[in-house]
Amino acid sequence: MRSEASCTPVNNKVSEMAQTGRGRAARIDYPAQLAQFDGWLDSPLGKALLADQATQVSRLTQGLSGVHQLWVGPGLRHRLTGDGDFAHCFSALPRWHPDIPAGALVCDADELPFSNGSMDLVILQHAHDFSGWPHQVIREACRVLRGKGHLLLIGFNPLSLWGMRKLFSRQPSAPWSGRFLFRNRLEDWLNLLDLETLSSDSHFYQPPFRHSVKLKSWPLLRRLQGERFLPFGAYYCILASKQTVARVAKRPRWAGAKVIPLASPRSLGPTGVPQREVVKRFYDPQSSHLYRRRLQR
Repeated sequence: MRSEASCTPVNNKVSEMAQTGRGRAARIDYPAQLAQFDGWLDSPLGKALLADQATQVSRLTQGLSGVHQLWVGPGLRHRLTGDGDFAHCFSALPRWHPDIPAGALVCDADELPFSNGSMDLVILQHAHDFSGWPHQVIREACRVLRGKGHLLLIGFNPLSLWGMRKLFSRQPSAPWSGRFLFRNRLEDWLNLLDLETLSSDSHFYQPPFRHSVKLKSWPLLRRLQGERFLPFGAYYCILASKQTVARVAKRPRWAGAKVIPLASPRSLGPTGVPQREVVKRFYDPQSSHLYRRRLQR
């Protein structure tokens, strides 16, 4: 039987490992990494990734319509908007800058300043990849989405060459500092939030090289750009629809028992006291007519 003294070093080691794990998670500054990822999108590889994502967003949102559309992403310069028919387009930015246009606001992805069921389409462009609370980011997107609305989720795929690049990366810099959540895990989260997955596929099979010159030496991977059924793309696109039906506000009903009748000159008696007016019906067999006689009590 093991003594308490022998168990103490093991418990201390477990606690140190837990504290080390929490310390590593706490050292990741996700807002700073998101800003770094916004700058990385201006690189040759980032531009190629952004162009491919814009093509897929246009394909998935074609035919969708509504009133309000919301985009949540790294920066306004790399905003992805759908090709659907929407009257108003809003943008949620993580940082403030002096050139913010109309319809854009600064907020956190896990705290959206919109009312429940106010959006017809929500696009999350790597917002959950660079957040300390990815589940809350998706929950907020589902909250502001109306019934039968659509959610488009774009994130990095860990089952790809980009995921291997993240594993062997020594420097925690964007985009390799992102979360790289599994696609089936996100589909389970969407299912718990009453969202039905309409389509889920991966794209962009180029290797994670910085310079575009190195990309030309991969002709086989460039052929796979149009093959969206392989699960090894650099990022995934999940299109889901909210199945919660919107509530219809009920009209107020006036209860008849709570209405107080007002006194009229006809209903007042000789003493000025309101009299109850009784109506009786009499039938005349000769004329076959129904007469009404008012009696006062």
